[in-house]
Amino acid sequence: MTIANPARLQAARRQIEAFRLAGVPPKGAAPDAARKLQLSPAGWPVTRGALVAQLVDRMGGVRQPMQANTSYCGPASFLYCLLEDRPDLYVAYATSIWTHGDYRIGDLEIDPDPGTAAALGGINVQRARNPKGGHISSLDWLMMASLSIATRQWFVPGSSAQADDVARSITYPWVLKRWFAAVGTRPVHDSMGLGLGKAGLREFVQAMHYWGRHWIVLQIDSSLIVGGTTSTFENRHWVVVDPHYRPRVRDGEGRVVPLGDIVERIVPRAMPRAGVYWDDSAVRDWRMDLRLFSWGKEGVRARTDRLGDVPARFYGAFAFPRFG
Repeated sequence: MTIANPARLQAARRQIEAFRLAGVPPKGAAPDAARKLQLSPAGWPVTRGALVAQLVDRMGGVRQPMQANTSYCGPASFLYCLLEDRPDLYVAYATSIWTHGDYRIGDLEIDPDPGTAAALGGINVQRARNPKGGHISSLDWLMMASLSIATRQWFVPGSSAQADDVARSITYPWVLKRWFAAVGTRPVHDSMGLGLGKAGLREFVQAMHYWGRHWIVLQIDSSLIVGGTTSTFENRHWVVVDPHYRPRVRDGEGRVVPLGDIVERIVPRAMPRAGVYWDDSAVRDWRMDLRLFSWGKEGVRARTDRLGDVPARFYGAFAFPRFG
């Protein structure tokens, strides 16, 4: 992780220190008063000190947003982008939810119900029983579950986020767009639509053209990446193109070029009585070097590097201007 704006990072660290100092009791305070300062007024079962430690690690790049065994790949993707560009907002969000139980980003009101906070208690119990079980961290549950439940769609049952939510915690494309809009950025490229079907290789390559000044967020089948599983609807997965590794491809002449620069090699062809289609046969066997942020890690490689294998595992992409 390399936070793009050092001034924002310093502001975030000052916020963490102020939050920490708010938990230091005045000299001579009773032990009960000191303990109370470590407890979340909003009912989150994580101490102030534990949250501070996790935020310090996060600002230092020790750990990235990680959904662990939940289905919060959408929130993890958005929060990764927020952390990189606006670490100050990231810290303000976490500490406000812990203190007040709500937070507003733009016109997005994040106000999880008490049940979402209480669910962290069950996660803590499971973590204590099995410390190596890969459970979501307190910081990530507080931020991801709060974001998810605050924007849960009207047709999805349940008013509290639970650790075993799967289908109910799906991030729909229009919801992800709403999160980015809250920080003032709207997509300049959108091949997701409603996310009902797969997108083509041309749309995949077009999205890569925006690398550098934009966040490129893809919805893929998890089988596209190393460690992913087979292709089913349940394995739709949100990922972010790694901002530190430009996507590249080795073309038919052996040259390594930016992946986004080859879109002109995918050309329209007319078919009798069938309109026009995009012919990608010239590039299908070309090999790409694509790195992604996924499952709390940067630099995750695609399982296959052949461009022709992408469309069967690709549902669409957004390119959002960076926010700073």
